Amino acid sequence: MRTAQAAGIKKIGFAYWQQPNQGEFCMSARNGDKSRFNRKRKQKIARRKHTHELLERAKKARHSVDATAHA
Repeated sequence: MRTAQAAGIKKIGFAYWQQPNQGEFCMSARNGDKSRFNRKRKQKIARRKHTHELLERAKKARHSVDATAHA
């Protein structure tokens, strides 16, 4: 069984980092943070847009029910 150091893997904090000399691409922590931030930002925008659309539809439905009730 190979050790982590022999396999080219370093322990950084609680995570393990594979050395790029193994021919595999490893995303840097900074780029990982940037991609995670953009993903969460896009999810937040989509969630707000969806919520706004739901509220607009509910408002229109309520308005149409009120109009038919008064007629």
